[in-house]
Amino acid sequence: MKKAAFMVLSAALLCCGDVPAEDVDPAAVPRMPEIQGWVADVDWVGDKLVVNTGGDEITFVVTDNTKVEQFGKVISFNDVNQGDLVSVRYVDKQYVGLVAAQITDNAALRS
Repeated sequence: MKKAAFMVLSAALLCCGDVPAEDVDPAAVPRMPEIQGWVADVDWVGDKLVVNTGGDEITFVVTDNTKVEQFGKVISFNDVNQGDLVSVRYVDKQYVGLVAAQITDNAALRS
């Protein structure tokens, strides 16, 4: 029984654990897909960002390697708030989801 519980826990950690920072190549960011929308929800503890693109809500995983900037200056992910207009460049990682490589926060343009 303990072995089965260990295997389930191990599988959950492999599937849903943190995304290694090296998984996103900063040099590839300009070529990545980009979406723009309003922040519908932000989870600073769970490292998730939900963006409303005008009908669709898209959830992104935020890693330690995600570059977050506002007006050309690097800011903390904790400075991103619900209602902010953002642009997100991302990569689709199997088993993890959409990983934000770069978040540009245009907080002056709140919804």
